[in-house]
Amino acid sequence: MADETIVTLTLNPSVDHSVTVACWVKNRTNRPLQFRRDPGGKGINVSRVVHRLGGTTVAYGLAGGATGQLVRAALDREGVPSELTEVAGETRINTIITDQSDGSQTRLNLPGPHVTDEELEALYLRLDAIPNPCCLVVGGSLPEGVPPEVYETVLASFTARGVRTYLDADGDPLRFGIRAKPHLIKPNEYEIAELVGERLRDLEEFIDAARSLAGRAANIVVISLGEQGAVAADTDRVLRVRSPRVEPRSAVGAGDSMLGAMVLSLSRGEDLAEALRWGAAAGAAAVITPGTELCRPEDVHRLLPEVRVEPVA
Repeated sequence: MADETIVTLTLNPSVDHSVTVACWVKNRTNRPLQFRRDPGGKGINVSRVVHRLGGTTVAYGLAGGATGQLVRAALDREGVPSELTEVAGETRINTIITDQSDGSQTRLNLPGPHVTDEELEALYLRLDAIPNPCCLVVGGSLPEGVPPEVYETVLASFTARGVRTYLDADGDPLRFGIRAKPHLIKPNEYEIAELVGERLRDLEEFIDAARSLAGRAANIVVISLGEQGAVAADTDRVLRVRSPRVEPRSAVGAGDSMLGAMVLSLSRGEDLAEALRWGAAAGAAAVITPGTELCRPEDVHRLLPEVRVEPVA
């Protein structure tokens, strides 16, 4: 495996069904106007974005049953290399319903298969055998049977090998994961509030949270704030990111697109401000695509000049 390879880990991948209806009506048969199916899961989406933007990546994880085969086949069609460890249970299907009448999106995320200790150990052995990549990205929900400390275990193992690590999770997996002090975490506004134990009400409070966690929870803390952009902090500075103004179609995959573009930029030696520019452009590019589609490279490059990254005093 080449040194520039970005490895991702998805323990609870999915096949995402995206359905668009003119107007959702309860207790009635709703006939979709549009339907698409994509492989899903945070790490898998990061690999897909990295590949689209010209990077080298391999997606690792767990997959099982007919749905797991659909995930493998979809990644093959996109040209994204994958090494998914087989499990006996069935990989989950998620459904996203977009209502055109009001722009709302309803997500139905299934829990995923039960993973045995033996299956998890087989994955660990596979990860241990990876020649050192440039970085590792882990994130997303955990299937039944996987302990909440799993990200801490994996991150600590790769950090000890000198690999730069990235974490995008919430709840206990995030709380345990930051004990391994990854290079970067990317919570959204809800995940950061859960992490610090209080609701954050305005931009200044998000800035304070990023500043207080930088250097403790991770070297870099990026808090994504939807259409408000993002704030980011390392031990030296805090940056405010202003995203391009776009007409939103679907927010699904925006955070994963943002993370994938940032990781690729940092892996190429670009500084944090430049990585944030790429991340914000990719996130905005994902928002203008339908359903579960991720960012398109041409949209990322078009939106990149519109991103503003400014220091915060």
